[in-house]
Amino acid sequence: MELRAVPAERLLAPLAVLVPIGATPILVLWLLGQGPAATGPALALLALTGGLVAVAVAGRANDGALVAIYTAFLTWAVVLLALPVWYSIDIDTSACGKTLSTTWEWLPPTGGALVFLAVGWWGVRTHRNFTVVPLAGPLGVLVLLLLVAAVPGIQGTCET
Repeated sequence: MELRAVPAERLLAPLAVLVPIGATPILVLWLLGQGPAATGPALALLALTGGLVAVAVAGRANDGALVAIYTAFLTWAVVLLALPVWYSIDIDTSACGKTLSTTWEWLPPTGGALVFLAVGWWGVRTHRNFTVVPLAGPLGVLVLLLLVAAVPGIQGTCET
């Protein structure tokens, strides 16, 4: 077996596709909750369009823009389907209403993001865009939920 050096841009190209895929839905959901009813959806649509453009530009170097955009849509659809499952698990477990101390509050989202990026990076690098990358989102959400349940915190009240 022969070892070969891999250029850094080939290693980082999958992350250029995955970062807008992961960041756009979060930004859209945040914008929908902001401001009046007229500006929130308009800004969310603008953020979604910008995210798709970023995915297309990043995907051109490696897999092609259409493959990257299709992967983004498929990933967002799978994550949106997984959110009700996450919500039902969250309100039925010890994570319900848990208040994390400021020392630990960075850990769950960082862990979820790292799992999403690692699994998604592997999926893009091995050209399994349509099978592995959409599963990276729910895996990241699952890790986030497990870390919220595991880190120390104060139990709050639950409202459903």
